[in-house]
Amino acid sequence: MKTRLISAIVLLLIVIPIYLTGGLLYTGAIILVSMLALKEFMDIKETKKKLPIFIKLLAYIFSVLILLSTELSADSKLIIDFRIITGLCLIMLLPLVLYHKRELYSINDACYMFTGVLFLGIALSFFNTYYAMNPNLIIYLLLITVATDSYALFT
Repeated sequence: MKTRLISAIVLLLIVIPIYLTGGLLYTGAIILVSMLALKEFMDIKETKKKLPIFIKLLAYIFSVLILLSTELSADSKLIIDFRIITGLCLIMLLPLVLYHKRELYSINDACYMFTGVLFLGIALSFFNTYYAMNPNLIIYLLLITVATDSYALFT
């Protein structure tokens, strides 16, 4: 419990100034969180099977592209450039043609990577779009998460 409290205080000392500064620093922090989340996502897959290095590299690139190109329209509809999604799909499926070995890269790996990159990119892009709409909404969302997690820990 003591370790969690110390790490939370250190994290708050880093996150609060970034949040208050906003702009490119805030976007850079969201990109960093996205890269760390994607690394964790790929590490889960690599407990069973190694992924090709260029697939991992392209996953990082497309995650940043999704993160930076996603926006909300005036009527709160999510707008994503279809070329990025199509490119992501093709890039994740192309090694199936190149490798011809299921042990190296299979359709399951391609679908896992495609959906993971798409999900993480879209989910974390909401932090940028909501910050642009109303910065207080980000605080509300984070406080709700912290409150429910803390309640679950204590009970």
